[in-house]
Amino acid sequence: MSIEKFEHPLIKLLNSNEKCFILCSTSPRRIEILKNMGFNRIVIKPSEFPEDLDKSLFTPQEYVENTAEGKALNVYESLKKEYEPTKEDDAKEANEFSKICLLAADTVIETNGKIFEKPKDIEDQYNSLRQLRDSRAKINCITGVVIITNELKDDNGGITKMNKLKFSVITEIEFNGNCSDELIRNYCNCKEGLKVAGGFKIQGYGSILINKINGDYHNVVGLPFTKTFENLCKINNINF
Repeated sequence: MSIEKFEHPLIKLLNSNEKCFILCSTSPRRIEILKNMGFNRIVIKPSEFPEDLDKSLFTPQEYVENTAEGKALNVYESLKKEYEPTKEDDAKEANEFSKICLLAADTVIETNGKIFEKPKDIEDQYNSLRQLRDSRAKINCITGVVIITNELKDDNGGITKMNKLKFSVITEIEFNGNCSDELIRNYCNCKEGLKVAGGFKIQGYGSILINKINGDYHNVVGLPFTKTFENLCKINNINF
């Protein structure tokens, strides 16, 4: 039996000329997840936000949400300069600007209040994975997501109004405590997890290190599938 194409009003909208769906990242994992949702007109616009927030000022959830917000607003302001009209009667650019739907995300691994982001190098990755293996506290993958859309406030002036939605999703991870230092070292040497939060890819060889997860698998990969789709519906006024 062949599987039919999944149809949904949100997919139809974001794949049409009515919207410009922008991902504020070059992450191949997030691109793949969005394509698996059915979105095939994704514009890649990487953020230049420095991602240097002081972790001591935030809870882990606040940290990823605010980092994602910084990424989204950085791209939003860049597009605003590009599209906003310079004359009050020039509504064409504002109309184009009103079509945008921005999505930004940030993912970290957290245990006992300590945040693990992308490792600096193989040695940092090795030490991080040993700490995660030995942790007696819950290990959480936390992804913060921010979605921004625009709308025209009036038909004549071409003035846009920003709508913003911010949320985070937690997936609990159980590491395999039997993993030897040698196994962890061998994993680090393959360099698979050097560019991802926590230093491991659950969708790759990194799954050797994991016993089980509780929550959204795609969240550990880089973007929560269900909540992202649900909130894209919400901000675009579409029934989930």
